[in-house]
Parts: sequence; structure tokens; C-alpha cells
Amino acid sequence: MKINYGSYPFNFCGLPEELCSLEKSKVVIVPVPYDATASYGKGSSLGPAKIIEASRYIEFYDDELKVETCDVGIHTLEPVEPIVKSPLDMVRQIEKIGDQIVNLGKTPVMLGGDHILSVGMIRALVKKYPDLWCIQLDAHADLRDTYEGSPYSHACTAKRITELCPIWQIGTRSISKEEVTDHTTHQVVTVSANNFFASCTWQSDIKNVIGKNLYVTIDADVFDPSQMPAVGTPEPGGLRWHDVLEILKFIFARKNVVGFDVMEFAPIDGQHAWDFTIAKLVYKLLGYKFFLKEAK
Repeated sequence: MKINYGSYPFNFCGLPEELCSLEKSKVVIVPVPYDATASYGKGSSLGPAKIIEASRYIEFYDDELKVETCDVGIHTLEPVEPIVKSPLDMVRQIEKIGDQIVNLGKTPVMLGGDHILSVGMIRALVKKYPDLWCIQLDAHADLRDTYEGSPYSHACTAKRITELCPIWQIGTRSISKEEVTDHTTHQVVTVSANNFFASCTWQSDIKNVIGKNLYVTIDADVFDPSQMPAVGTPEPGGLRWHDVLEILKFIFARKNVVGFDVMEFAPIDGQHAWDFTIAKLVYKLLGYKFFLKEAK
């Protein structure tokens, strides 16, 4: 897929030097065009470039927060070169990049790409935040120990994360018998899309059960396919735009989100709405991270 980069700088939001240099930026965008373990629809390797392309048409001013979020400084790395040897090597590569970002005191934001890569970023962050928790917004539980012969498949993402930190899953609506049987409740809480808003305790649970330091990983298929069809493994019955923002706004207001990612976005050629939706989601979350007043 050939992308027309146009006249704007090819970085997230198309920012000028004074807002995108590494030294002055609080945020580092990590684009990872890699989808080697995709088991149904491929194409998420094209996602990061299309998200960045769409981001250059976002209005800087957030009318909800009354700020220009980009003022925090957003530095965009060059796309991470895929390692074809194995997904474990890619996870290790993301861990190294994450180490560098964390050591600089910046907030990493990864755009993917294969969901298993989230494991690498979390490996980096738990070194600084040993009490780290993860919140996963996803249509799928991803708790298989292996899938298609690999423990580093996208279907094993949450299972590998549980080996690093506790995980709270939101929006799940597809889970195998194996994943239910092997559910390690001390490390995993799974709240299905059907039950989430029917529960009157989700806010108090997030506020009181989940620890302070948090990594948020979002699979684009957490959205209902009517609002986000550009994914490799769509699943009906998902969350909608304002559902997702309501959840994330609540989380960002009460927790120290030390990094986040949006993964598994597989763009559809010629349908720019989905590219823009994911770019806008990332920009909204940056606003929540840096400008949302902490709720008591």
C-alpha cells in the first residue's frame, strides 16, 4: 500500500520541531509494523503508518479538556524494523526500546501491529514499576498458553502478561474452553462486554482493586465491528466509541497510566474513517494522561 505523505512532517499530528523533538517531548510514539502471528486477517503491519498519516489531520484543540494536547510534546520514532526470525525476538526488541524510553522519563505509546508486542513494553515498564497492573480492552481473552505451536502468538498475549503482572480484561466476548479452564483468577479478572455496563461495581472495582501504576493495552477489536471493522479478527457485540472513552477517562483520572498501546488495527484501503478513529483515540488518551484532573 503506497501512502501519500503530503506536505506535513511524517510524525504523529504532523508537529513542528519545537513540539516533536525527543528532548522536549513527554511522549514517545513507537510504530511497529509487524503482524507475523496474525491467524485470520492480516494487515495490522500497515496500521501504524496509516494511524500517523490520519493523525496529521486532527485538530490540536481538545474541546472536552480545553487544551491543545500536543503542547506536551510528542516524539515519533522511526518504525521498528520487523525481525522475521521469531515473535520472541520482536518482543525482546520492543523491551529494549521500552527500556530506553523509560530511562529517559518519557511515556511510551506503541502503535501496532501484533498484540504480542505489548508483552515487550510491559517487560520494560515492570522494571521501574514492580507493582504494575495491566488493563486490556479486547474482544478476545488471549489467554492461551500456546497457539499454532507458539507461546508468542497474538492469542497468548494476556497469558504472557500474567507472568509479569496482574491483568484486568474489559470487553471480552470470545474465549475458548482452554482459556476458561486455565483461568488464573489471582492474576486475571475478565469482564465480558455483555456484563460490563450491567455491573454497578465496575467503577469501584477499578478504583479500589487495581493498583496505582497501570499500563493500558487496547486491541482495536474491542470496538463493535460497526464502529471499527478494520481489524484482523472482528467479533460482534463490542463496545462503542463513547463506551470506550467513558471507561478510559475513568481509569486515566484515577490511576498513573505509565504507558499505553493501540494494537491490531488493520486498515481498509480507501476507508480513512477507521484510520482517523484510532488516531483520535490515541490523541484523546494523551489528553487524559496529561490534562485530566485527578478524581478523588
